[in-house]
Amino acid sequence: MSKLNKIRLVALDSDGVLLNDTYSPVIERFVTKHGGEYTAAVERGVWGSPQLAAGQNMALACRLPWSGKETIAAFFRERDEYLKEHPIQVMPGAAELLATLREAGVRVTCYGGRNREYTFDKYLGHLREFFDAEIPYVDVNDFRPGMREIVRDIFGYDFDEVLFVDDINRVAEVSKALGAGFLGVPASMAHNFQRAEMAATGVRHTVDDIRQIDLALLRRLDDELAAGALWQEPGGSAQPQAAGAGQLSERSAGSAEPPRFAFFHEVPPPAGGEGWESMYPYYLIPSEETRAEETSRLWFADTMHWSRGTHPLGSVVAEAAYFGAAQSSTRIFSLPASLGLDVRVQHGYLYISPIAVSDPDEIARRVEHFQERAGFYYQNWDSLYARWKDKVVALVDDMRTVSFAPLPEYEPMEVVTEARGRSTAWEVIADYHRLMDDLFVVWQHHFEFLNLGYGGYIVFFQFCKEAFPEISEQLIARMVAGIDILAFRPDEELRTLARLACELGVHDLIVGDDPEKTFAALAGTADGQKWQQAYDTAKDPWFNYFAEYGFTHDQDTWLSNPAIPLTGIARYIGRLQAGEEIERPVARLLAERDEIVAEYRSLLTDEEAVQFDELLGLSRQVYPYIEEHNIYIEHWAHSVFWHKLWELGDFLVASGFTRQRDDVFFFNRFELEQVLHDIVQSWAIGVPQRGVQRWAAEIDRRRPIVAALQAANPLPAYGPAPEEVVDPFAIMNYGVTTERVAAWLGLDQDGGAADNLTGIGASPGVVEGSVRLLRSERDLGDLRPGEVLVCPITAPSWGPAFSVAAGVVTDIGGMMSHAAIVCREYGLPAVVGTGFATMRLQTGDRVRLDGTTGEVVVLSAAAGQAV
Repeated sequence: MSKLNKIRLVALDSDGVLLNDTYSPVIERFVTKHGGEYTAAVERGVWGSPQLAAGQNMALACRLPWSGKETIAAFFRERDEYLKEHPIQVMPGAAELLATLREAGVRVTCYGGRNREYTFDKYLGHLREFFDAEIPYVDVNDFRPGMREIVRDIFGYDFDEVLFVDDINRVAEVSKALGAGFLGVPASMAHNFQRAEMAATGVRHTVDDIRQIDLALLRRLDDELAAGALWQEPGGSAQPQAAGAGQLSERSAGSAEPPRFAFFHEVPPPAGGEGWESMYPYYLIPSEETRAEETSRLWFADTMHWSRGTHPLGSVVAEAAYFGAAQSSTRIFSLPASLGLDVRVQHGYLYISPIAVSDPDEIARRVEHFQERAGFYYQNWDSLYARWKDKVVALVDDMRTVSFAPLPEYEPMEVVTEARGRSTAWEVIADYHRLMDDLFVVWQHHFEFLNLGYGGYIVFFQFCKEAFPEISEQLIARMVAGIDILAFRPDEELRTLARLACELGVHDLIVGDDPEKTFAALAGTADGQKWQQAYDTAKDPWFNYFAEYGFTHDQDTWLSNPAIPLTGIARYIGRLQAGEEIERPVARLLAERDEIVAEYRSLLTDEEAVQFDELLGLSRQVYPYIEEHNIYIEHWAHSVFWHKLWELGDFLVASGFTRQRDDVFFFNRFELEQVLHDIVQSWAIGVPQRGVQRWAAEIDRRRPIVAALQAANPLPAYGPAPEEVVDPFAIMNYGVTTERVAAWLGLDQDGGAADNLTGIGASPGVVEGSVRLLRSERDLGDLRPGEVLVCPITAPSWGPAFSVAAGVVTDIGGMMSHAAIVCREYGLPAVVGTGFATMRLQTGDRVRLDGTTGEVVVLSAAAGQAV
């Protein structure tokens, strides 16, 4: 009979608790022997990690050119030598501790990172009588540190019914996060950091020797675990609040008012961001005049396209984008249930609010217009799409002709001899107008087909939902997968260049993070020059490609930063050298697609099957545009647009108006036009410019404001929470669902594990791996093979990174977002729209993601972090 009220199972670490520690001293010796410094960070990265991960972390600490497998093999050779002088032994007091646990009446198991035969049978077998008859030992190497699996999957207990006894803090962190019990026996060699780490985690009880564990201590642990008082907060600080909680407005929290987010006017700017409103056009800013509109609707952050706060001049892209979207939906094609997306800038970030049509009579009236107008495009899709490409390319070419040449002392003689009657200086203002006009027109073309593409898919989607009520959104999306479009061409160029490098034997010369070294080495050989020529041919136009979404001026393109494509090429070379396939799995996707279609089509009547075929055919016809338009607009058009604005920045500096070229981005577009008029008119009159000092002071004021805004995380939403989110574009593109809004408000906390994340299962597959948290495209080079990429959102240009990632988890995005589409096309398991992945997960966490159910579970925390 148990003498404890709460604890039913005690799980003991084998190495370091029951057996002497023969790993820590070897890890310290290995790291220092190979030139590394043994630090707390190194200890956290190795202790309690799966063997390959530990090997990789040791290799990184020592800067060894070895794989994780090679490093761990070398480590175990080192350990074999150590064991010759320091053999594995049962710790003094182990038998007495086990007897005490038997007296307490609890089940006992032990666990470790080697198989049972090596650890338990060989060294602890003589104590077998004290352990659980069915499960005396658990090998946790495949799911370290294993607390969740031991408690729930293997023994079937609640977390607060299990006590873990271990010498490493990672187990303490996970136990704390799960609500399990923990008793520390911290590793205490001179080089160890575990005692301090446990104190920082809040471990209340530690012992120096397992002989100090008696029945009285066990009863105290049992009582504190039952009372929820086992853990202490260092310095008396409170437990951190779960991400997503605390977003409720003060009025709705604890009141009868329907739950809502804060209103725009209720939230002060971040420190240093005061006065931000003056930087943007008045109609983009929340105001008292528009407050009734702003407090009546939900507004959510468009961090999919603007991952950081926008500079004043950058807001013009939001104007152009949402103007194009609005007129297409509202005035041109008359989408029946949706008007435009209203837009506001709040603290530098873009927020949008879908405007729905709810009146049945108005919807019916709009349906008549939509059928006629959209029908024309659907019937002539291919020819109109071909014309669309020509129109957009012509606009991009026109942008390229924009010029901001320095103003001359005198106009060219041709102005006189050709009797032009206007100065070349006026072209500065005219070309500025032309650049802005081209941007607005190109965004109108962006939505000329996009909303219809979504519309065609949505009609098919709704048919499937009615015909097959249990079908998942993902299965419907997979019926149109396997597309071959222009958007994948840049990544195809990288694969082609990787194969060519291997064929020419120059693959060893390509160093992804050092373009200068790579190109210098290639220039030294004939085959290298041949490869370089192929690289240069591929650059135009395929490397005119942003590493992110292209919505801000400070993003790299593959042209501006060749380290990006070279890193992708190097990754593909590595896979080719390893004998791996590097092509997108198009054949598999098509086979799976056809199998899904055949299965569901067989459930329909003949009449329904005809309609199904028609709608599927339309959906497949329009679907490619949903992804392909990206390369024309967001990449080709935007890269030219931003390049021209950088040239305009040079013009301002050359004119003596500003001090550095990026000053141009601290004007909004209307202010910038005034500045150009000042420069040109002052030049024409022959007097000094009139706003130099005024704008120098204003830019000095604005720089720290923009920095403060961009350093702060935006709130996910403002305004009232709708009972149900119904806007199809908000759901399918942004992943803003009823459930996501509830999560933002903290209303979905049902007692489930705090480390679980749920989102939209965007691409099928179940994988486990270590997290690599990337907040921007600049960090892509940090991604390691087999890691789970966690980021706010992926961009279409991240294809090369998908070649090494095990899976993808994003904060943002719906089933038809670029992230979801690209992951499906690469056959990469993905969960999108989790809302909080980048807040809750850390690099080094081990997670399991299910790309079908949309679930992400933390299996173990990164070193030094709590789950």
